[in-house]
Amino acid sequence: MECAGRALEFWSYQMLQERVYQEHMAKSLSDENNGLNNELDRIIHDANTEFAVIQDKLSALQLEHETLQRKNHDLMEAYREKARKSTKTQELYDRLKKRTLLSQVQNAASASVEQSYQRSPLSDTVAALAGKLDNNVSRNHTAFQAPRGPPVMDHRPQFPYSNMPPMQANAARNMDQQGRSQYGNGWDSNLAQD
Repeated sequence: MECAGRALEFWSYQMLQERVYQEHMAKSLSDENNGLNNELDRIIHDANTEFAVIQDKLSALQLEHETLQRKNHDLMEAYREKARKSTKTQELYDRLKKRTLLSQVQNAASASVEQSYQRSPLSDTVAALAGKLDNNVSRNHTAFQAPRGPPVMDHRPQFPYSNMPPMQANAARNMDQQGRSQYGNGWDSNLAQD
């Protein structure tokens, strides 16, 4: 009986130690689990905070992107409008420049012809010939007779058409041809000056 009692006491002691050990292990594991849970909660909280910050930044960037897209669209529209206005202005400028140049060329040509006609020493002679021709033709038409017999060779210098402007040369040449057709080869344009 005494051996059985001591065996029971030893068994009770072992069971008590096992229980204490198990409680200690359970407490240690519980504390470790609580620490891990706290660490996990902190990590999750930090991750959520970082995710919220990143999400806020992403929203801000999306908003900025949309704003930049609108500004870019507005700038493109403004550029197209300015390009259209610039093209229209350039076309109007080219037309006006062409018209102005054409007007200046016409004025310069007219002034050049006028100056060359006024400076020409034959201009007064041509005007005088035109006036005297009408008077001489009407006054001497019946008295003037074309020479008979062989044609008379006229060695006097002819009217210098080559030194005259084109319009004056044509007028003088027409006057000379009319005189020769009416009065024959004896006609000399220099006689109209007498």
